[in-house]
Amino acid sequence: MTHNDTPTIDVIIIGAGMAGLTAAAELHRRGSCVLCLEARDRVGGRAYSRSVGENGEFSDVVDLGATWYWPGEETVAQLIQDLGVATFDHYTAGDALLQGEIPGQVPDGVHRLRGNMMAGPSKRFTDGAQALADALRDSLPTEAVRTGAVVTAVTDTGTGVEVSAIDERDGTTVVYSAASAILAVPPALAVDGIAFSPGLDDALVDTARRTPVWMGGVVKAVATYSGSPWRARGLAGTAMSRTGPFTEIQDLSDVAGSTGRLFGFAQSEVFHGVGRTEIQDAFLRQLVAIFGDEVAHPTDVLVIDWNREKFTSPQGIRGYGRTALPSDPSAMSYGQPVFTAGQWEGRLQWASTEIDDVFGGHMEGACRAGLRAADAVTGDRSGQ
Repeated sequence: MTHNDTPTIDVIIIGAGMAGLTAAAELHRRGSCVLCLEARDRVGGRAYSRSVGENGEFSDVVDLGATWYWPGEETVAQLIQDLGVATFDHYTAGDALLQGEIPGQVPDGVHRLRGNMMAGPSKRFTDGAQALADALRDSLPTEAVRTGAVVTAVTDTGTGVEVSAIDERDGTTVVYSAASAILAVPPALAVDGIAFSPGLDDALVDTARRTPVWMGGVVKAVATYSGSPWRARGLAGTAMSRTGPFTEIQDLSDVAGSTGRLFGFAQSEVFHGVGRTEIQDAFLRQLVAIFGDEVAHPTDVLVIDWNREKFTSPQGIRGYGRTALPSDPSAMSYGQPVFTAGQWEGRLQWASTEIDDVFGGHMEGACRAGLRAADAVTGDRSGQ
């Protein structure tokens, strides 16, 4: 074990997703020395845009996590403007499709619905949602963000905090010291994987464990095509399915629609123990059943199961953390007040989309939580 020799750090931020990076950028703007520790080898967390086709016919990015932002989400909109991140309107023109039966109303089958009531006005990121996270990282000093640093322990010293992290590159444990720390990861993940000394309040731990991880129980699959043939038929690329396994499908094409994409959401529980190839096949079969043979031959199909992502969801808990709240009545809604109270006389704060009481489950919620935590550790309560 080694102790970090970085000059005085004011705030250590655990997690370089949207909440952590927003907090880091705001604290840096105010003159604080910050260090953001990220377990993955990239920033963005659940804003994950994967590059595809760099050496082939297609060169683009695919959003495998967060995709949109919406009217009224002012924090994200301001960051986009300040950082010069390019966006465009999400494609919603055309008709939606419904797969399945509505007893007493609609017989089983695939039905074309007039218009697209399933997708409201929203915007997407030209270079993927992770572009916003990358821009926030680039606004910070190089040494302010360290990837491959898996935090294992946080200790209150009485006057500050010590954060222990394993360096994924060589396996060594480094201890960092700061005046305060921000937990910018899902609450359930924090209490599952980090040892706190002294221990956190039992009620807080219980609430954290029962707060679903946004995206934490979701499989997202994306099929890529040369062109967007559904648009030529007057379809929006939107479908809702009552039969599954994917219950929601949306258009994820590029700005011009020249590289067409359809993505779908399914619950991770449906594919428990199922391999990636089988999930890809199931998605493609369902796309063909809904949209027809014209979507039978994609150039690529990407799949991510966020429930299997060890730096997103607690592992070994089947089906934990759905996009919507689990049917379990003990599950907590987002924005629980216990997370904004702060621990250890305010030296430990929380920041993730699950913390926000207005936009929980959106990128906006993550960014708002980051700003709130930045206010809390600097004693500025004006924004709360």
